[in-house]
Amino acid sequence: MYESLPVPYGLVRYGVAPDHPEVKNCQEKFKEVAESPRFTYIGNTPIGTSWPHCHHNSLPLSVLAPHYDAFLFSYGASRDRTLSIPGEETLEGVYSARAFVGCDHRSGKRRIRRG
Repeated sequence: MYESLPVPYGLVRYGVAPDHPEVKNCQEKFKEVAESPRFTYIGNTPIGTSWPHCHHNSLPLSVLAPHYDAFLFSYGASRDRTLSIPGEETLEGVYSARAFVGCDHRSGKRRIRRG
């Protein structure tokens, strides 16, 4: 498993509110799979050439392709998508879905941050 983040669980750890334990239950399944001797976790490794934060650190799919029979891609939004509304960047109360949903769940606080 290649993960762009440096730690496992991806969006379950970083994008699901602590008050949604039913969604976080998949962490137990991940742990079960990860305990298999056939499983390898490689973190901090974005795949592809369009990773928005570190183009030069991405591992191209063409490098991996000769070593695997199949790929399964699972990902969330890695950056905000603009709506092209005049003043969107400066108007009070205009937030991306990612900023709204993610609103600092890791700390348990409900503050919405821009960008």
